[in-house]
Amino acid sequence: MISLAGKLRGVDLTKLKISSPVSKLLKMNVGDALLINLYHDKRHLNQAVEDFRKLDLTEKQKAMLEFAEKLTLYPGKMEEDDVKSLRENGFSDEEILSITLITNYFNFVNRVANALGVDFSEEEIKGYKY
Repeated sequence: MISLAGKLRGVDLTKLKISSPVSKLLKMNVGDALLINLYHDKRHLNQAVEDFRKLDLTEKQKAMLEFAEKLTLYPGKMEEDDVKSLRENGFSDEEILSITLITNYFNFVNRVANALGVDFSEEEIKGYKY
């Protein structure tokens, strides 16, 4: 999507028309199509923030998110079985390390910001549970 956006630089997206994925008879401009896609993705992101278990995810994706959630909320309760669960769901040791490092990076940055009293707008903290 980003590479496509770069190619469209300077193009008036309100004049460029495409067919709707719903019906070939329905035409819309590319700008509106991109906005619809953006809002669709944002809706899914908001659903994930509320409770990822309600989303239509694969078992592998659920296992990853459950691992990250436990690591974030209850780091002292992590056990070897948590890693085994990821392996059983098809994650390699390298992928498990990446999941762990990424989760801990975000946890670290958020805790540093909290410790230093960084102020965030309501929009920036929407969905976070402290």
